[in-house]
Order: sequence, then structure tokens, then C-alpha cells
Amino acid sequence: MSKAISKGPLTVTEYSPGDYHISGSPAACVNVALHGLIPECDLVVSGPNIGHNAGRGSVLSSGTVGAAVEAAISGTKAISLSFPFFNGYERWTSREIEASLAVSSEILLRLWQAWPRPHEAVLDIPGEPTRLRPTEIFFNVNVPLGAGLIDVTKTIFATTTTTTTTTTTSSSSSSSPHQPSTGPHGGGAPSSTPQINTASWETYDDGYKTIPTAGTKEGRTKTKGALDEPWFTYRVPEHPYDVPVYVTKVDSTAGYTSLFARLGRGAESRRVECGDQDGKQQQQQQQQQQQQQQTDDDDDDDDDDDDDKVMVYEWAPAGLRVFTSLEVQPGGDVRTIQSGGASVTPLHVSFAPVNVDLR
Repeated sequence: MSKAISKGPLTVTEYSPGDYHISGSPAACVNVALHGLIPECDLVVSGPNIGHNAGRGSVLSSGTVGAAVEAAISGTKAISLSFPFFNGYERWTSREIEASLAVSSEILLRLWQAWPRPHEAVLDIPGEPTRLRPTEIFFNVNVPLGAGLIDVTKTIFATTTTTTTTTTTSSSSSSSPHQPSTGPHGGGAPSSTPQINTASWETYDDGYKTIPTAGTKEGRTKTKGALDEPWFTYRVPEHPYDVPVYVTKVDSTAGYTSLFARLGRGAESRRVECGDQDGKQQQQQQQQQQQQQQTDDDDDDDDDDDDDKVMVYEWAPAGLRVFTSLEVQPGGDVRTIQSGGASVTPLHVSFAPVNVDLR
């Protein structure tokens, strides 16, 4: 897991009273703050991270989540916050960020008000009904970027078809409050094979065959892994969609395969389509490494034989079967985001799932 602690030396710059910048990993920054700068802290919010932290692979490697874990270990209530995006890195708008911030503010307020009291949270492990202290748990929150402003499900499962769609007739509405009636999850299923939107890095490499659907009495369609009732539903004023907020578990099936690609000598770095805010930094580091490599090549023309032994790998995620996958766990964080909802996942500091009633 990415709860790395920078051993330093670390530098702390105080720009104004209570406003600090710390050079270190997220977990190291939290440790310095709680044990040196602001020991009387009630709540740590790590993030928002632009990009998802949903599914086992992402949660266990997340610096954002790691900072929340560090706070919980230190006895402080903590929340990690992330904004999954679906159209590629830095292709979002300020309105989409503002929408996610508005939804997140409501979630954080309600979490603070409903935070489990002593012994109200229980480890979700068979045979181990261990009751927990409030500071032994933290919440991992994922709010889709543009939640309530864009149709998240349609964005993820964007389809193109040259044939007509089969529609159903019903006096009832053909969409849920947070999902419009058109697209792959409403108003009838396309009669041709849909093509997945591959603008995001979180897609199948090998494409996608069909979207299994099942009609209901109201004529609506839904994907595999339907969700239960949300914790609450929130709509930002003047936004077109409701945002349902679900209490979830980490999807243990969702993850990634290759994260790096070998960089040919003299080749340009490919654009980073990354679901983590570190992606831009990674790209800058790659460019610097390439520039340095080119400088070394110019200075050491006689060392070509040695240079040929050096291989450079760049950040190039591939095979990330996350949001476009229908092989996800019902009640999981990934499935919730697919639906356009926000995911609130209670976890123990050991990453064991937790049962908690927030109502």
C-alpha cells in the first residue's frame, strides 16, 4: 500500500498562520501535522485527488488513502476524497470540479454528523465481531467528476450504433432520477454491438462485446450488479441530475494490469491518460528523464554500448478494467461510480471492511 513515509529531511513552509506546505509523501505530511504542527486536530481530509481510488488495486496503492490511514493510526478521524474522471487527464472543466466539490461538501458534513460512536462499527469478518473505536476506521469517498452535472453512466458507456434501438412503451418513467432515459441504460437496449468509449485510461484493452440488460416492469434496463437503496440523494441547485450516495465496500475484483511501457530510445513520451493526480507529475518526470538521457547521450557518444543496456519505462497504464467492466461486485465502489453515484466506503486501518449504520 502507498502509505510511504518520507524520512526526510522535510521542509515545512508556513505561508500564513495555519497554512503550511510540507515536502513529503501524503502520509508523512499528515504525521508531521498531527504530531508537530496541529496536534489538536478533529478531522483529516486527504484530497481531493483528481482521479479514482476505487477497487482493490487503486485503494491499496493510493497515497491519498494512505494519508487517511496515517491519520486514523494517529487516533484522528479521517476521510480520503477522490474525483474519478472518464474523459482523459486534464480534459475536465472547472464546472465539473465545482459540482464534485459541492456534492463532497454535503457528504463530508453528513459523515461528520453521523460518525460512528464507540462500538457502533463492527469488522465485517465472519467469526470476528470485533467492535471498533471511532478512530480505528476511516472513510474512502469517491465522487464522480461532474457528479450531478453530467450523465456519468452515459459518459462511461458511450455507444455508437448504426441501427435503430428497440424501445419499450410504458406509462412509467423510463429513467431513474439520476439517470436519463437515453443511452445504454435506459429507453431500450441498442440492437447492435456497442463500442466502449476509450477516451479514458480505465477501459478494456480488448474492447467489449455486449451490455447485458434485463427489462423491468417499467420498461427500464439496468446493468449487472444493481445497487441497493442509497444512504441519501443530493442535488446541487440548478444541476440536472440527482447524485445518490451509497455506503459501499471495496471491489476486490477490479484492478489493473500493466502500468508501464518500455520507452524506445529517442521516442517521445505518450500523453498520460491517468486516473491519479500524480499522472501529470509522472509525465513531467519522464520528460526530464528523457532530456537528461539525451544530454548524457550527447556527452558520452563513446559509451553507446553501455547506453544500449539501459531500458526506460514510462507511465502508460493499460488493461485497466475498472469503470467499463460489468464484472464488478454488487454493492462495491466501482459499481456505484458506474451508476453515477458517489461511493462512501468505511474501512478499518487494516483495510478490513467495516459494517456501520450511518442513518
